[in-house]
Amino acid sequence: MRGSAVPARRVLIAAACLALSWPQPHDAADPRSPPPAAEDEVAAASAPAAPLRAVAPDAPAATAATLPASVLPPPALSPRPSPHPLPPGANVFLPAAESAAVTLAMMGWNRWVGEAPWADITGDSIGRNLRSAWVLDDDQFWINQFGHPYQGMWSMTAARSAGLGFWGSTPYTIASSLVWEIAGETEPPSINDQITTPIGGIVLGEVLFRLAGILRGDGRNPWRELGAGLLAPMDALNHGLLHDGHDELDEPRAWTLSAGPVAARLAWDAAGPPPGWETSPEVAFRMVHGLAWHPAFRFERPFDHFELEAAYAGRSNPDATLILRGLLAGATYGDPAGWRGVYGLYGSFDLDTPGVFRVSTSALGLGTSGGRLLAHDVRVEGTAIVSGILIGGGGQVARDAEGKGRDYRLGPGGQSVLELQLTAAERATVRLGLRHYLLFGAGTIGGDELIGAGDAAVVVRIAGEHGVGIEGTLHTRTLWPETGGREAFTGRSVRVFWEMNGFHAPPEPLDPALLTQ
Repeated sequence: MRGSAVPARRVLIAAACLALSWPQPHDAADPRSPPPAAEDEVAAASAPAAPLRAVAPDAPAATAATLPASVLPPPALSPRPSPHPLPPGANVFLPAAESAAVTLAMMGWNRWVGEAPWADITGDSIGRNLRSAWVLDDDQFWINQFGHPYQGMWSMTAARSAGLGFWGSTPYTIASSLVWEIAGETEPPSINDQITTPIGGIVLGEVLFRLAGILRGDGRNPWRELGAGLLAPMDALNHGLLHDGHDELDEPRAWTLSAGPVAARLAWDAAGPPPGWETSPEVAFRMVHGLAWHPAFRFERPFDHFELEAAYAGRSNPDATLILRGLLAGATYGDPAGWRGVYGLYGSFDLDTPGVFRVSTSALGLGTSGGRLLAHDVRVEGTAIVSGILIGGGGQVARDAEGKGRDYRLGPGGQSVLELQLTAAERATVRLGLRHYLLFGAGTIGGDELIGAGDAAVVVRIAGEHGVGIEGTLHTRTLWPETGGREAFTGRSVRVFWEMNGFHAPPEPLDPALLTQ
């Protein structure tokens, strides 16, 4: 895909923040807050039901987080739809027509408005591309590493909002990308685009589809409808046409919104002078949907558990972060009294652009996420994933003598993520994170890149859901050029911020006998 990248980063952060900050039924700031009182169903036949109480009047209400495992029954969950390759009522033709319309609209814009020479498509150019060998293209970093995943998002959300399941929606994104590579431009079809557009588009599209459903809620608030439409336009269109393409489950989730100044010392040009410190505002949003440690969570469908991190710093060279990973296939393990979690196959799309440490990848890997209560008021959570990078771009290299070609490495590789969070009495939180990306340069630009980011943050809640915190990040880049040798770069940033956090979980009705013993 050519042209300028779609400036959707700020919209994604703002709309997602609105989604989670809007009051929801059963919202609770504390994951251990007591559920609504149960009613005695046996007595309901002869007398009005009355809330049950524990024997001790001053004792706290029993919850799944405080009852011992020996007496804890399975959580009572609302009925869930069974996964189907083709759910009843799904429309398979509507997303195909919508994907074709989006592709034609982009082709028309590039040709008649943008007047791009590579958009002058003819029958000869299509035939030539059908016979051509596939290549690694030289498009700009933002076009290849964000523009193409965003393009793939349209087909994914069109299919999901037409009632198709996750796996039933993925062929639309793959097919739309293939059509674009053959008939969307005159240049030879691109291997990296055919990987990045579907993989990144599927991950981004599924997350935005689910966020749009959370934001829309019961659909009676026009502002929430507007926000959902900004997040996923095709979902908003099909929601109006089909009334409801969502079959969302009420999963436990947690989120944080933070804002504040960040001071960074990051190299923006590998050949330039040593950088100085630059201060700028930054806003960040984190969310875990489908809390793996929560007793109410069960994994049944792809992306029932996913993690999202988005941030934007308005420096002279903007720094954007968008990290998405979701469980594609796996299972839960553990019990409510000990460590609970999920494990399996994860799909991920990472984008992080702090100067020469920039990196973006589409990857598949194995990992786990979970947590447990160490004591009555201390909880630990963690994530560990090791993935193979199907295609990724990163670093910075010099263009050719005429100023053409790619200015970053592109190729396969491997990546890892390790995160740990400790929360005490819902008042203080310590977060640690470590990410590494190893890229093997392919095509005309060889050499290898090892890019890393490690961060540590401490947050203290001061009033209600609001707190203050400080975070430090260390960026590293080690380069092994084709010509031999080794180069190393280091960058640092420190952020002081205000943070608002939220928590939501479905009610967990327990056996009334447990409350009357």
